[in-house]
Amino acid sequence: MNRVRGRLAPLLGSTLRSAGAGGVVKGIHQVARAGEAQELGRDLGRGFATAGALVQETPKQRGWVRRVGTVALGTGVAGAAAWVATGDYPLRRITMLYTIPVRLARDVTTAVAMVADYKYSLYGLAEGSAEREEAQHEAHMRCANRLQALCFKNGGIYIKLGQHIGQLDYLLPEEYVKTMRASMLDKCPVSTYKQVCDVFLAQLGRLPNEVFEEFDQVPLASASLAQVHTAKTFDGQKIAVKELDFLNEGRNCEKAMENFKKLSPKLASQISVPHIYWEYSTQRILAMEYMDGVGVTDVGAIKALGLQPADVARLVSQTFSEMIFRHGFVHCDPHAANMMVRAKPGPCVR
Repeated sequence: MNRVRGRLAPLLGSTLRSAGAGGVVKGIHQVARAGEAQELGRDLGRGFATAGALVQETPKQRGWVRRVGTVALGTGVAGAAAWVATGDYPLRRITMLYTIPVRLARDVTTAVAMVADYKYSLYGLAEGSAEREEAQHEAHMRCANRLQALCFKNGGIYIKLGQHIGQLDYLLPEEYVKTMRASMLDKCPVSTYKQVCDVFLAQLGRLPNEVFEEFDQVPLASASLAQVHTAKTFDGQKIAVKELDFLNEGRNCEKAMENFKKLSPKLASQISVPHIYWEYSTQRILAMEYMDGVGVTDVGAIKALGLQPADVARLVSQTFSEMIFRHGFVHCDPHAANMMVRAKPGPCVR
């Protein structure tokens, strides 16, 4: 462990002295080079394993409970260090060691607060009374906002949960549905422009304003895993630019459209999948054709285009039926923010 402390000291400063083992984990999180963190992780694993073995020499007067607890702690820390060291992305794994317990703590805290709110707010109010209805509505709103805040703080799959709740108007109170629908579909928390620039530098070696003639720093939309910026290429094309593991998504876009052209040609003329600009796309950047449209659930906007909502519903149903029963290759996230409607020039093909 002295060897490990000696190597970590110049990197972590006073963290080792002030925070002990917890400081080590926090300090490693700040190491800039993944390879260096991985090597340190291996040393930590060996050091903690040695510390666990030395527990056997603990004097008997400390008691067997203390010895077992120390061995368990040492084993747990050693296991965590080994898990970090053996992965391809050690810094990401270190982050997970911190974020998972924090997420679970938020889950428990939010659930307890929601249950307590309902219990307190509705206590002693008669079923069916106006007072109970009003109190229940207010409790629904408070708890929906708590759940929204939880999803935003935890991020990732929790955003997906919020999006799903926003579609359950046939099952959940409208306070929950409206709250989630208004914020989870395309208005999620966004990455900063500096973070976007970091992605461009890492993936393309250039900043956004060097890759494109115009690049809107404010995202057009943001969802659970990525956000969308509008941009203009040097040859005048308006495109949409996203973040994530997008090479696979780009290939899926092309495959989905190809399936319709080959297997469902009658529907292919009524369906559009954005064109992918591969010259600007990498694993974490996707440049695709920019398309205008109205929300697939916006009945008023659909009618304003001269379209009938029933025709749109029929087209959506036919499209996904073809994908499920004929293509075997299905768009698995068909919520309202992922489908747009626009009028096609000429007569409607039925």
